[in-house]
Amino acid sequence: MKEGLRGFVIVDPEENKYLPEEDKTAEGEEAHILAHIEAYLAGRLTPYRRSEPAPPAAENEDNSDVPVKTVVFENFNKIVLDETKDVLLE
Repeated sequence: MKEGLRGFVIVDPEENKYLPEEDKTAEGEEAHILAHIEAYLAGRLTPYRRSEPAPPAAENEDNSDVPVKTVVFENFNKIVLDETKDVLLE
């Protein structure tokens, strides 16, 4: 397998993707694959999202002194879908 490529991915019925950690799924790593599947079945994995991590809380909290906020997947609902505020995305 080429370096940087993953050997498998779990896709649930809602089309959420669950990628294994780094590239530990090279041939012969059956234990890692089984552990990943078990973690998925137990609900311990979070779906992969193609997004930057949320900025530090102090930088992006609901603070009226900060008129421009960074919106990423993790904070989208809290900032953009807040019906008490008007939001413009660029």
